[in-house]
Amino acid sequence: MNQKEWIENHEFSRAVGSNNPDPNLPLGWFAISHRFMTDSEGHYDKKKCRRAHGKWFQISSEKGRVFRVLRFNPSLQSAQEPSKIIIDYEGWLKLIDYGDDADKPIKLTIQPARWFRQCLLIAVSNPDPLSRLASWVSVVSLGLGILALVLALWPLFKT
Repeated sequence: MNQKEWIENHEFSRAVGSNNPDPNLPLGWFAISHRFMTDSEGHYDKKKCRRAHGKWFQISSEKGRVFRVLRFNPSLQSAQEPSKIIIDYEGWLKLIDYGDDADKPIKLTIQPARWFRQCLLIAVSNPDPLSRLASWVSVVSLGLGILALVLALWPLFKT
């Protein structure tokens, strides 16, 4: 997705309780209306929607940011402000900097996560313990692999 496809500074409120149309959303995922995925003329773009589904996105506000996997929910009908977003409570609290205004809408920017942010920051920001553990194991393995490579090449440059 390119920069023109990002959702920038759009007002969202969290769908909770009876307003939450998807209570079985897995940890580490968030859902928005599919109507955000439009082409240049403003029509719904199914291909863009399918390309974005299941990808990591950075959700940021003025007070914080989290990384979650995108999912679309057709029962979230409107892309008008304030729109509804389905996200775990921990992620929402990070976006409002753990403030008391958890029920108020906030302005969010949703953009695809870059690969280096995916590798490093998802390891600490994913609410799913299994994903967080797997990410940490990957980061540690990468670090140890780089260290092994440096130690293996050190004698070649020492002489």
